[in-house]
Amino acid sequence: MAGARPAVARLTFTPDTGIEQVDGTLVVFTPSGEEDNLRRPADVDGLPRHPRQPDVWGLDVFALDAPGDWTFTLGLDGPEGAGTAVLTVPVLEQPGPPLALSWLVSTVPLLLILGLLGVAAARGGPVST
Repeated sequence: MAGARPAVARLTFTPDTGIEQVDGTLVVFTPSGEEDNLRRPADVDGLPRHPRQPDVWGLDVFALDAPGDWTFTLGLDGPEGAGTAVLTVPVLEQPGPPLALSWLVSTVPLLLILGLLGVAAARGGPVST
């Protein structure tokens, strides 16, 4: 899916004790086993706060661009102790025909209409008043 723009959404969450006393981490592994920072800025360490709700954590959710099993490991460390949750998300192949074929099928009618308009304009001749 080279060149495709991922869909973006915002996910927010808060532990029962609030985020002030809790440290949160998120580690994501791609299907090939490489660690992915989910397009977060380099200066963001741990879970980022939501930009408009500073009392909750916010996580951008992107379309995952490689098929296979993605592994999300969420870690929390607070006054009640440390905890870890692991979530495996299976990602399927992109559905539908190849992108070039989709574009070709969708632009053929437009090209035909433009061609017909060009022929009609060439045959129409000057307008007499």
